[in-house]
Amino acid sequence: MGDKKYGELHIKLPADLIWEGKERAKQQKISFNKLIMRAIREHMMRLRLHETKINVVPADVLIKKKQDEIDEAKKELYILTHGDNWGIEKKEES
Repeated sequence: MGDKKYGELHIKLPADLIWEGKERAKQQKISFNKLIMRAIREHMMRLRLHETKINVVPADVLIKKKQDEIDEAKKELYILTHGDNWGIEKKEES
């Protein structure tokens, strides 16, 4: 069998729902992400959809990851256009 492909699902939740979820997670002594993962799994089981892996990542983490990718691409572009020394002259050994 071939490798499974995974898709991404981005969900925007109302602030009051997030606040309530964080309070409930605190009561259960688990993280908010864990609470969301459990809720998704339970709902999928009710729908008889079988999941293999669910990972919840906060939006700010995704934004940071995308920004890091952009910064890395900018560095690569700079290297291609200006060379690898980043504007710092190498000291010649005497």
